[in-house]
Amino acid sequence: FVSFVENTLTALHYPCGPVDGIYDYRTRDAVMAFEKMEKLPRDGRVSAKVWERLLSAQAPTPRRSELGTRCEVDLSRQVLMMITDNKVWKVLHVSTGKNGTRTGHFSIGAKYPGWVQCVTLDGEMYYPSYVVSRTAIHGYRSVPAYPASHGCVRVPVWTAEELYNQLPKGTTVDIYY
Repeated sequence: FVSFVENTLTALHYPCGPVDGIYDYRTRDAVMAFEKMEKLPRDGRVSAKVWERLLSAQAPTPRRSELGTRCEVDLSRQVLMMITDNKVWKVLHVSTGKNGTRTGHFSIGAKYPGWVQCVTLDGEMYYPSYVVSRTAIHGYRSVPAYPASHGCVRVPVWTAEELYNQLPKGTTVDIYY
């Protein structure tokens, strides 16, 4: 059962760590991203509805059409998509600003490896890639199913370093509702 879920999520571009048949935090995060994209209740569990959708799901499509590698953050669904030549190849569950996250067409600017002290709160962010001042895509220990940050785009810590490397300076990032 779990191996099938992990294989299906991986094929649909929802990273879940190694396909090892173990339902861990990585599998839960991938299920959460899938639930968000499919507009299902967001609990990270494979319910009957999730199971039904997994059997017929297609890989997500981006909102914009543009060549090259880029990123879209859908604030309504609370997901981040990595895209190359209009093909989505990664979908992550995120948590954005509880009072809003700035929308627009940006590009990755400043980047800092490892754990970095947050400017807007007491705490640290992991491998931040800034889209504008005080707004970064970064790993964080808490990534709930709903908007909870001070305006940044939080991703699960286990995905942050790889994503950081996939978002070089200058990468286009579109953030929208």
